[in-house]
Amino acid sequence: MQYYPVPYLPTGEEKLIAGFMSARQGAYVIGGAVLGVLLFRAGAGVASVLPLAVAAAVSFVEHPRWGMRLDRLLVHLVRYEAGPKSFANRGIAAPVLGPERGRKKRWLPF
Repeated sequence: MQYYPVPYLPTGEEKLIAGFMSARQGAYVIGGAVLGVLLFRAGAGVASVLPLAVAAAVSFVEHPRWGMRLDRLLVHLVRYEAGPKSFANRGIAAPVLGPERGRKKRWLPF
């Protein structure tokens, strides 16, 4: 019996739909289209295109600094903000040394 080793890629996706869209991206686009049709039927007019545009942007646009799509970036951001934090200094302020002194702290990672 022949054996073919298959690499395990936990973060990779295969482009299943027409060779350029993964199943996850297809689900985002279909979900946005369904929500857009529901808004159109409710009388939203031109604003019913907005859910499809947002779904497409979230699923297809890649952040240039981190090299990941926006939906994964949002999931990581929510997990970080909602996850447990550990405070090594136990409430005691540590002295700021070096070039970090003048930097402003932002809660968004970009």
